[in-house]
Amino acid sequence: MKITGAMLKNLDAWQENYQQQAYYCMTVGISFSVFFYTVLFVVMTVILCRIIKEAETMAWQDVILLSILNFVGSLIAGVVNGLLIIKINEGLFILFDEKPDLLWKFPMIAVLIFAGEAALIYFWQRYRVLLSERQKHFVEEQQVKAMKKRLEEAENFYGSIRKVRHEMKNHMANIKGLAGAGEYGEIEKYVQRMDDTMQELEYKYVTGNAVTDVIINDKCRRAEKAGIRFDADFRYGGEIPVFDLGIILNNLLDNAIEACEKLEAGKRFIRLTMKRKKQFLLLDVENSFDGIIPMKKGGSLPVTTKQSAIPEIITEHGIGLENVRDMAERYFGGVSIKVKGDVFHVTVMLQQGEAEENK
Repeated sequence: MKITGAMLKNLDAWQENYQQQAYYCMTVGISFSVFFYTVLFVVMTVILCRIIKEAETMAWQDVILLSILNFVGSLIAGVVNGLLIIKINEGLFILFDEKPDLLWKFPMIAVLIFAGEAALIYFWQRYRVLLSERQKHFVEEQQVKAMKKRLEEAENFYGSIRKVRHEMKNHMANIKGLAGAGEYGEIEKYVQRMDDTMQELEYKYVTGNAVTDVIINDKCRRAEKAGIRFDADFRYGGEIPVFDLGIILNNLLDNAIEACEKLEAGKRFIRLTMKRKKQFLLLDVENSFDGIIPMKKGGSLPVTTKQSAIPEIITEHGIGLENVRDMAERYFGGVSIKVKGDVFHVTVMLQQGEAEENK
């Protein structure tokens, strides 16, 4: 408007080509406006592209929250357009002629609205990151508690074995006493009770470590109670700290059991294997499932179909595989998922040695 007004003032209204020159001045003014808006649009786009890290699935409440300033800006623009030129009795009321200070106040309002919108987007994204970190921290806390419980179970288990060994002399003395008294029926009952006690203390899978013994046998018992066929070929060699390996095992086997429980009896199975190739460990878990794999948009890992008691605040569902992937990356490895029909196959590759320190 300033450029167009300045150019029009220099024109002579009595010249023959006045109208043509006036159109030329207006064309120049409009061209400057188009150029200015183009530059402004590019700058705003660059700013937003730098702020917005990735696409997010948003709830409708979030959409409304982030759109409030857009609505406010649209309303202000509508009001200004309605007041630019108003016909009155004496003639025309031209807003910017009567209030020239608004020529810089309205652009400042627009800049502040845009800045507020960009800040809202930035802080909303930060909130999502913090929420995700809080969820992972909560899950890790639960896993640490679970691992401590497993360690206590392992300690109690081996304590029970030591106790049975210590009492074996007394058991033998009791059997000899019953044999001397000719109480052969009582001997049979006594031996049966001893056998039942030993069965409770016997592990189906011996992995070479107390913690992995407890984890795998605990999952095996849980699977068999649910009618799931469970097979394991696992031997701990000490290449990866047992605490980290225990977290991976817990997550993978829990996911496999939950997937199998959705199937009818007779179709449920889980296979766990540990392989070694040069400096790498390959942990495989294969299980039957219903063939449905819900995926998050833009994600590479399946998400849970469970409903959390406190949605969007704290949930340990759906980030088990993410924790497995994070743990694998600490050992310069990764997670591979393959699906063949109704069989779900997860392979976790771990490089033997120390975890990456900066993780």
